[in-house]
Order: sequence, then structure tokens, then C-alpha cells
Amino acid sequence: MNYTLMAYAICLILALAILAQPQTMMITLREESLEKTSALDYWLVVNALAYAYDKPNPEEAFTSFLSNELQALDPRIVEVPSVTIEVLTIKQNHLEAIVSFNHTWGVHKVRILLRAIIIEKSSSYDPQRNLVIVKAKLQILSDKPILISFKALTGELLSVRGYADQVYEVEVGIPPNAQARLLIMDFRGLRLMVVL
Repeated sequence: MNYTLMAYAICLILALAILAQPQTMMITLREESLEKTSALDYWLVVNALAYAYDKPNPEEAFTSFLSNELQALDPRIVEVPSVTIEVLTIKQNHLEAIVSFNHTWGVHKVRILLRAIIIEKSSSYDPQRNLVIVKAKLQILSDKPILISFKALTGELLSVRGYADQVYEVEVGIPPNAQARLLIMDFRGLRLMVVL
């Protein structure tokens, strides 16, 4: 018997047996950590609030910025969720957004808050410097503990003292007949403007 012919027959039988098997599809599973997804959702909302703050139509700017950022995500790298904006407040001294991100595994709600409340305020005239010294005690409400910086938009920032519960005492020197305006910025890039 011819061994070469026998080897060809065995190879042909093996090839036919492999082809006769049902075809299976390979499914690639992607694993994402909850922390990564939560952080991405959080920063999408923070960036949209920071962008929309000083725009003429802030609600529309927030919505369009968030939509554009979601469209820029690569679905091969991260899951692109759909969003529902539940609460949106963009005012000079109050930023707040509650956004639901609808992922395949469930709903993740993100709440961002930055708000300045004037607790007490007083003013006195300093004739030596020809300045009105405005003292104000402010409480900064936020969704998490944050680092705050202050800048006087009108006049000169004289002092800032920090207390517990994110309460700050601020002194601003302004020319007579002027109005003290204070810019409050946090480490996330969010800003508030407070008229004292």
C-alpha cells in the first residue's frame, strides 16, 4: 500500500471533520472598574459646569458640552452611557447639577454642588486709605470637601480666614461708592461670583 496516498486520505478526513464542526464565535468581554466609570462620569459633569458658567445661555451650553464630550468617548475603550439631566442650576453664586448616567450595568447618579451663602456682612470706612472695608462671613456648600481660593474682582482682597465647615471670613477694600465683587474658585475649576 502506498503510504503517501494513505497520508493524504488521513489529512482529507481530518480537514472534513474540522469543517463539519459547528462554527463558534469569539466574544471579547471588557472589564471596567466601577471607580474608573464613576470618576469619568463625575468629571464630565464638572467640566460641563465649568464650561457653561459664564455663557449667555448656560443650560444650553451645559447640555451641548456634555453631549459633545460623550460623543468624543471611544466605545472601544469605555462604555458610552446615555444621560438624563435631573437638576441643573447655574447662577452667579450657585452651581448644582444632578445627572443620571444610564450604563448597561445600571444607573449612576452624579451630584455636583458649589454654592456660596453670605452668613453675615459689615462695612466700615478707613479714612487713612480712603477705602471702605467690607467684612463678610461666607459658607461654601459643596458635594465634597474642596480647596477654595478667593480673588477680588472689585477692590483689593485684604484677608481670608478659614473656619470649620467651609466657613470663611473675607475682608475686601473697595473705593467709596463701589460694590465689592468676589470671585470664588475651587480646585475642580468651578467658579462663583459673590456681590458683597
